Amino acid sequence: MQGAGGMRSASGLHRRGELRFVERAVNQDWDMSEAERLKAVALCHEVLYDDDATERESLAAVRVILAMDRANTRAIEAETRTPPVA
Repeated sequence: MQGAGGMRSASGLHRRGELRFVERAVNQDWDMSEAERLKAVALCHEVLYDDDATERESLAAVRVILAMDRANTRAIEAETRTPPVA
């Protein structure tokens, strides 16, 4: 559904606003369930493959993907770090 200033997501929020909220949650390491992460990825996919998406929506989707990638990298690095030998 098209509203003033961009498309709305299934939650009723403007897609760009929802993407900014997700980016903030990821960057601040908020707890997100697997379902919430999948929903965020689906929204990014929806925006990036929408020919009618605004440039701002597309950039917001890319920022979310990059933030999620950085969070995954940090988590992997934390898991693979070896404890110091005493």
